[in-house]
Amino acid sequence: MNRLIRCVAMALALSVLLAGLASPVGSAPGSDLQAQGTTVHIVQWGESLTIIAGRYGVTAASIAQANGLYNPNFIYAGQSLVIPTGAAPTAPSGPTGTYVVQRGDTLNILAARFGTTATQLASINGLWNPNFIYVGQVLKVPGNAPQPSTPPTTSCTYWVKRGDTLTTIALQYRTTVWALAIANNLANPSFIWVGQQLTIPGCSQGSAPVPTPAPTPVPVAGGPKAVILIVWDGTQRAHLREMLNADQLPNLSAFVAENQPLTWPVIKSQTCRPGSEAGYRTETGPGNSAVATGLGYEGMGNWTNDDPHPIPDGRTLWEWFKARGYATGIVSSKDEPFWPSTTLNNARGEIDYWQVSHQPQSWVTDNALAFIRAQAGGRFFLWIHYREPDSIGHGLGENSAEYTQGLVVDDQEFGRLLAELKARSLLGDTVLILTTDHGFNEGGMQHDTCTADNKDLFLAVNKKG
Repeated sequence: MNRLIRCVAMALALSVLLAGLASPVGSAPGSDLQAQGTTVHIVQWGESLTIIAGRYGVTAASIAQANGLYNPNFIYAGQSLVIPTGAAPTAPSGPTGTYVVQRGDTLNILAARFGTTATQLASINGLWNPNFIYVGQVLKVPGNAPQPSTPPTTSCTYWVKRGDTLTTIALQYRTTVWALAIANNLANPSFIWVGQQLTIPGCSQGSAPVPTPAPTPVPVAGGPKAVILIVWDGTQRAHLREMLNADQLPNLSAFVAENQPLTWPVIKSQTCRPGSEAGYRTETGPGNSAVATGLGYEGMGNWTNDDPHPIPDGRTLWEWFKARGYATGIVSSKDEPFWPSTTLNNARGEIDYWQVSHQPQSWVTDNALAFIRAQAGGRFFLWIHYREPDSIGHGLGENSAEYTQGLVVDDQEFGRLLAELKARSLLGDTVLILTTDHGFNEGGMQHDTCTADNKDLFLAVNKKG
């Protein structure tokens, strides 16, 4: 069994060597709808309230207030926003024509050709980033624009294979990530899946490669029957230890006593974000990206919830277990870590059972047990994620009564799960791991910026060795 646990640990750790990350992708110009004197803006990929506010000559705060946005830092592609002034972006003066972008064009080159400036071209086309234009894009230009003698080339179709990213596909076809994202209306260029059909702008149909069928998963010989990973969100580990010492978490206490001691992280300065001036060192856990891959923060380059780098294809636990013949599932009462713009969502295609919603903790356990019962003795990997007790940016504080009660409820639900596994005689064949995501600075309301690395991922496991 020790060998099996080491194999699972290796799967959790995977590799600290990352594949190339997808290139940043700019947005297409936002859509503007006029209705009864009010402008409605459709958010495009890459836009922020600050960018949108600049286009309309208003403030980000006024847009947030007009739309009842509690968190102005969170908007998403496709969202409709009311612009409070009712004024659309300034229209260009004088006659305009159109120009179809060709390979090698830049805004500076086009500006010189049409006797204007790159800034003016960006303005009349609503380009928030003037460095991003793509082959085949139609731009407004001053006056009557001469069109190229050769029409733009046709598009072709490509089927995504395992290991592909938009970056690798763009390099293969001598195009850009942005052009692919726009041509395929991708809200998140980091999220593509095996078998997805993509339109490649500016290539001939004959050059499209033949899709390679995905390999059939090969069941693992031996290995654990099931692996269940439980995450208690927003938990400051020192607070958790205080509650254990006070006998407030009886199910976790019994689990630890029957198996092995909790593993407390050793915070190292090199795990802090470069340039961080955080003066505290508290016992916090890893973020969900680290838990889901076994990659530490330094390897992921993923230091905060606001800095989500995409996980390379094949690196998440769901993908690893799915490739080895396991059924896979996730039940989470907190959906933020799994929004399309975040790191974990690229594993969506490899997850058989998906229950992610803002719900009570009991809902999580109910759905987790439903998945376990449905497996009828088959192999499975299940991620169970219990949310923190507030959704107001940790305003309650890590050692508040609300967070204490939240951990009490987590412990009760943990007891329900253990009882079911024992009743179904599954506990002996199941690797059951409990951990927490990154917690708070001691007594405070902020996530600690100096978090545990990949050697300190887990708190407790039911297998020795």
